[in-house]
Amino acid sequence: MGIRENFLEVMSEIEDARAKYGAKQPVRLVTVSKTFPADIAAEAVRAGATALGENRVQEASDKFPLLSGMGLTFERHLIGHLQENKANKAAELFDWVQSVDSHTIALRLSRKVTELGKSLPVLVEVNTSGEKSKFGVRPEEALELCEAVAGINKLELRGLMTVGPLSGGEAATAKAFELLRDLFEKLKAQVPHIRIDTLSMGMSGDFPLAIAEGSTMVRVGSRIFGAR
Repeated sequence: MGIRENFLEVMSEIEDARAKYGAKQPVRLVTVSKTFPADIAAEAVRAGATALGENRVQEASDKFPLLSGMGLTFERHLIGHLQENKANKAAELFDWVQSVDSHTIALRLSRKVTELGKSLPVLVEVNTSGEKSKFGVRPEEALELCEAVAGINKLELRGLMTVGPLSGGEAATAKAFELLRDLFEKLKAQVPHIRIDTLSMGMSGDFPLAIAEGSTMVRVGSRIFGAR
């Protein structure tokens, strides 16, 4: 199948998962276009993708202008780890940053978006699996970081993000997603004056399980574009 057919199939599977697990929350799809060229990403946008996710600031800075030049509009999400020296460029390029994992990164983003005269929705990334290869704040430190981010000028804290574990099977993945959901509920209670509405978890191999555990946003790439 082509990219359009793959995209529509994933959208259908999202709705199937919502029905199967009785998920009442809407679920947004962020189509992960990392490593694929602009002409391939464009096919997904033309098929109906409303948001593209990129891991690297430099790749996005090369790709997004080409897509805009094609007359395409879409939300731009940074889903990969953000280095401090890339924060200014990320603030310029992206509509969302899903990978805030330190107070320093949040402050750098804030300074730049304030200078640009815009606000920036962000998610705090949590390492729910404890794997050393993963980025993200430790679960026991997540709410403290969230509270700090919530008070930073021009950043809109909207929720939490995680990447499922690489090993341990479905049980380990479900445990990681359940942990993030529990933190999400605690966060909403902790900052009731803030719009906390986004729980970003689930990728190509595990998004139905993430939806079962309460995900409101899934990040899917290889199921749409093929293997990298």
